[in-house]
This record gives sequence, structure tokens and C-alpha cells, in this order.
Amino acid sequence: MPVTIGLLKKTMKISRITIDNFRLINKLDLPLNPQLTVLVGNNAAGKTTILDAIAIGLGAILTRLPNVSGIKFRPSDIREELTTELKDDQAPNQAPYTRVTLESAEGIIWDITKKRDQNKRTQQAIPPDKKLGKLHHFLENIINDVQDRKPTHLPVIAYYGTDRAVLSSSLQRDFNKNFNRFKALENALVATQRFQTMIEWFAFQEDIERREQTKQRDFEYRLPVLESVRQAICQMMPGCSNPRTLINPLRLIVTFEYKGGHQEKLSLNQLSDGYRTTLALDLARRMAQANPHLHEKAIQQSEAIVLIDEVDLHLHPIWQQQVLIDLIETFPKTQFIVTTHSAQVLTTIKPAHIVLLTRQNDNVIAEQATSSYGAESGRLLVEIMGVNERPPAEKNKFTELLGKYYDLIENNQGESQEALKLRQELNQESPHDPILIKADMEIRRQRVRYGKQSS
Repeated sequence: MPVTIGLLKKTMKISRITIDNFRLINKLDLPLNPQLTVLVGNNAAGKTTILDAIAIGLGAILTRLPNVSGIKFRPSDIREELTTELKDDQAPNQAPYTRVTLESAEGIIWDITKKRDQNKRTQQAIPPDKKLGKLHHFLENIINDVQDRKPTHLPVIAYYGTDRAVLSSSLQRDFNKNFNRFKALENALVATQRFQTMIEWFAFQEDIERREQTKQRDFEYRLPVLESVRQAICQMMPGCSNPRTLINPLRLIVTFEYKGGHQEKLSLNQLSDGYRTTLALDLARRMAQANPHLHEKAIQQSEAIVLIDEVDLHLHPIWQQQVLIDLIETFPKTQFIVTTHSAQVLTTIKPAHIVLLTRQNDNVIAEQATSSYGAESGRLLVEIMGVNERPPAEKNKFTELLGKYYDLIENNQGESQEALKLRQELNQESPHDPILIKADMEIRRQRVRYGKQSS
């Protein structure tokens, strides 16, 4: 059945990505959840590589928009083909090409390809591409509607990398005030966000709001699109209210209420979860700027695809357990594709959303997790992230002693002289560790079972 343009405007989600010869990935075909996909794996397993590949594929959308640019492949992105015959003084060969193929939930398929060179043999090694015709047709209709000032939906795209910063303290009031709808996607795929435009947009909207208050002689009036952003930021920051800008320097502050009722004015830089809050505010700003016709429902109704590398970055474990829930509730029509190193994050989501990445035979393999939702974080450290709950014995004296002690207990020698000596050393290192209570219980159980007397 043909896909109508009307249907295409209702949603913009990526259902699948296929990666060929991109950095350390030889071939990977990965379905993506329409709401949330969480990539997990050791360092160099390919988490950030997949986000970068998606960003390059989405760059074709931004590049088509007026006065907006996406991102492209770099020559070094083409996978190096390593062989055992390679000598130390030889450079590895590159694959003939690298390619990222994206498929939308509506069935639009497009790809971005970079050739190793223009050689005829290289060209012959590259499979036929999917072209960009259907994607461009979809985008041209949106572009025409926006330029004709029609209330059409403009999907938002954003990428937040590990180099994202909190706010600069040197912003000035005399900034560029061109905040048209397409500009909402400016620098959207630059992973090293600096968030300056977010504060400038907020201040500009406050100016409009003040003028409208004067015009209406109603100082309780709130600009709907700005109010939608205020509500989003307060939803992401329990205890915060009244987001607003101050000048000299230009900055955004909130009123924060502590337990007990004490209130204080704080900038986002001063908040313990400032990184999470700043990201949410930037995304809310992009949505409100892209879709001002949605007024106070701009955040709730805007479609978006958002990539976040290390969603747990700089967050206290309490916030790690809430960050994905808060993002999904605040931005309900957004597709989030994120990476994490945090077991705390994984305990809050169901395994259908988790993709476990491993390196096997010079390629990246993707598998679905089997259990996560509501689990103890210690178990997920072991089962999903491949990390022992305790540090390695060669790096930690307590762990080393504990291993020897439990070996004796498992061989019914928990009350031997050697075991008693180890227990004394363990008590000196960490006397209140619950594992020692479990050891005592096991020793008593063995005493009853085998009729031993206490030493």
C-alpha cells in the first residue's frame, strides 16, 4: 500500500539501522524500538559508533533543510581490514566503502555511502544504494508547508555526546535573534553541544511575553510556547520552579525549594543534576522553536529522534534510576537511542529495550537482554555488563582474602586455623561486610550438618 504524505507527517521514527564497514563494525543490522533503545557493552564494543552512524544517516535530513547542515562521513570512518598476514611496517587496507542505511517506521529507506576512492574496482565492489528520493519527497512537502507558514509538524533531531557541557557563563544580551523554525535544528547533530542558543531563545521569548503582557495589560499572561518549556524543565527538576533569565551575564536560573521549605535562586550550573536538566531544556527549546503552532503542547506533541551518549553522565545514582523515566514522561513522542555504563539505569527499563553489544571475530554482535526491569543493580552488573560485584582479587586485598576464606568454607574447613587467621585479617579490612555474616551462617550450618563442635 502506498504511504501517503499525510501519514508521514504524523510520525518520524527510525525502525532499523544497517551499518556496513563503519569503523570497527563490519556488518550490523539492528532494529530500534520506537520509544527507547539502550545500548550496553564494554568500552570499544561499538556503542558510540552506532550513535555516530545513526547521526550520519540523520544528517541527510538536516542537509535537505534550508540553511541547516548535517554531518558526513570522514575518511577514517571506513573500516580497516586487518589480516594476520599484515607486517608491522604495513598499513591496513580499508574496505571499499562504508555505508549507513536507515529505515523509518513508515517504510522510507535511505542510505549514505562513502567510497574509499574513485577507482573503478572500488566502484564495482559497492552494492547498489537506496537513493534519497523518497526521503527528499517527504522533506520537500514539509519544507514547502513551513515556508508557506502552514501549521505542519517539523520533526526534531538532536545528538548529545559525552562532551556536552553545562552552560557558559559568558553569554551576552546582544545575540542573533533569528529563531525561525528550521533554525531549531541548527547544530542538532553536533555531539559537543554548548547550549548557548537555548538561553538566547529563552530570553527572546521572555521579551515577547513581556510586550504581550503590556499590550494586554495582564501581567499574569504567559506565552504558551515558552510556558511549555518552563513546564518541561520543572517536570525534569523536582523542587524547581519559575525558570527565568538574568542578565550581566545572561544566564538561566530557577527557584529551588529544599526539604523544609527553604528556597534559593540557583543557576543550572549550580544544580547537582545540571547536565540532565540542561539537556532536557535544550531539547524542549528545539521542540518549541520547531513547532510554535503547537503552543503550550509543543513539548507533549512534538515528534523527535534523540541520541544520548552515556545518559548517566555526571548523575548521582538516584538520578540515574530516574533519568530515562523522566525523559520519556516529559517528551512522550520522542524516540530515544542512548548508551549507558550504569546498572542503575538498566534497572528502570524492560529488557526489550536493551541491546547488549559484544565484540566477536572482528565484528560487533547485538543481543537482547533477558532480565532487567526492577532487578538488583548488582545482578545486572554481572549478567548484563559483565562486571563482578566486587573488585578483582589482584587489585583488592579484601577480595583476595575473601576468595581464599570461602574456598576453605566450601571444603568444610571454615573453622581451621588457616580459616580463622584469614577471618581475622578480613575483620581488620572490612569488619561490617554482610558477606562475613553469610560466612558465619554457612559455618554454623555445616556444624549442625556434620556434628562438629565449635572451635
